[in-house]
Amino acid sequence: MSALLTSKDRYTAIQGYAGVAKTSMLAEAALLINAQGYEMRGVTVASSAAFELQEKAGIKTDVFPLVHQELKAAPTASLSKTLFIVDEASMLSSHQGHELIKHIERTGARLLLVGDTAQLPSVNAGRLFGLTQEYGIKTTVMDEIVRQKNETLKEAVMAATQGQVSAAIDKLDVKALATHDERVAWIANHWLALTPIKREKTLLFAPTHANRESITQLLRQGLKQEGTLEGKPYNQTILKAKAMEPIQQRFVAYFQKNDTLRFNQDFKKNKIKAGHYYTVGEISKKNRDNNVLPLIDEQGKLIKFNLRELPQYKTHTAPFERPLEVYEPKKLELLPNDKVMWTRNFKSDAIRNGQCATLKDIKEDIFYFITKEGQQLALEKSHPALNHLDYSYVLTNYKVQGKDAPFGVGLMESVHRFGSTLNNFYVQISRAVHGMTLVTDNKEKLINAIRQNTTEKPAALDMTTSTQLMRHEQGFHDKNEHSLQAVITKKIELESLELTDCKRSAMNHDSLLIKREVSDISKDFSKELEL
Repeated sequence: MSALLTSKDRYTAIQGYAGVAKTSMLAEAALLINAQGYEMRGVTVASSAAFELQEKAGIKTDVFPLVHQELKAAPTASLSKTLFIVDEASMLSSHQGHELIKHIERTGARLLLVGDTAQLPSVNAGRLFGLTQEYGIKTTVMDEIVRQKNETLKEAVMAATQGQVSAAIDKLDVKALATHDERVAWIANHWLALTPIKREKTLLFAPTHANRESITQLLRQGLKQEGTLEGKPYNQTILKAKAMEPIQQRFVAYFQKNDTLRFNQDFKKNKIKAGHYYTVGEISKKNRDNNVLPLIDEQGKLIKFNLRELPQYKTHTAPFERPLEVYEPKKLELLPNDKVMWTRNFKSDAIRNGQCATLKDIKEDIFYFITKEGQQLALEKSHPALNHLDYSYVLTNYKVQGKDAPFGVGLMESVHRFGSTLNNFYVQISRAVHGMTLVTDNKEKLINAIRQNTTEKPAALDMTTSTQLMRHEQGFHDKNEHSLQAVITKKIELESLELTDCKRSAMNHDSLLIKREVSDISKDFSKELEL
């Protein structure tokens, strides 16, 4: 906290491991900063993280797109007494970071990046938080873990932060089962065997949506058998985000009949309203040739929307400036007592993406919920928030980052290349306070997989040499607002370290080969003596 309160730098960072009370520290700092007439403004990538920071630290917080619009509208040099805090900064992409820093500079504000490079990275390009630390941002490290109350579990988490995978796994409760079906069934049966109170205190998580859906299916079967879920099921139409890049949304060829679109801005020429939903109709060859998308509005009226009407595509802002959202309709069976979560924000109803609730009843086309925070909510059948529901029995690793619970059970299989990484492993085992169970196929295979696999995505700067940077500086020095000299100097230093590591690795490899040759000679000599 001292470094945060006394630093004169415009940009600072806090590298804090999972469970070191970063949010509690920020809550205390906010009281002192606000008392001096400064304002703290929170920024997050995920809605759940925004809620946590605002609720627990008392800092006004919103997701990146909202704060970005706020910064764009702010007059030049108007925010000199505002400190922007990016929480879970490892999830910030390069595009988002560039836009944020550009407007921080223009408005005269200050920026604090808070996060953990060991946790999950941005789903988009870049690793801004790691790069800023490597290239010289003043960084304070918080490494005293306070979340885990079980000393053995705390030691496992500490070992994971240092990359000591084998030592970490040895301190966990590990269930190794031969087949995927056995592993999924074990997690479901383990949770079903718990008391209702213990179930509420246990987080279940898995690396992929397919994994969580398999476990959820078995859980709901068990809940029906025990009578917790009973009655006439209601098949709710929900909307699953369609995997489309922003550039693909500009071309009819990537759409299919029955896709659902939600626009985030008005298009008056076509009488399209922000926040309304439109269904893609039959797509003809003429539609494809003219790039005109046939849409059916909520009243059944056909609208011919030329995708050229969308705002100009800009590479640096496309990942977060979304003029429209594209979904695929699916069916979700709902019964009273089902555990659900919302997958989109509905600010006017105080509903946020990732918020969990229990469906208590469905009466006369009204859905009654109780949120995890105890809020009662009644939504009519036609409310759009009901289109953005999913089960919340099992969460993905991305959804669980930033959460904690007394107990945790996680699935991690060595055969899953992208799921069995050090980042995923670390996020999973650091959620639980008292006890953590890891379900896998083979302990030794998992250790090897975690050591070999990586979620780290190289940034453009990682792939650029110091020579290329120097050429760029010489060619564009009259157009660059800032000198690249400091970056070039650091790049040369990093390249020197990499070269030293490579030489050391080569020497170790040569030494190993020599030892093997000596060993082979000794074995041959021994055989000759025996003969």
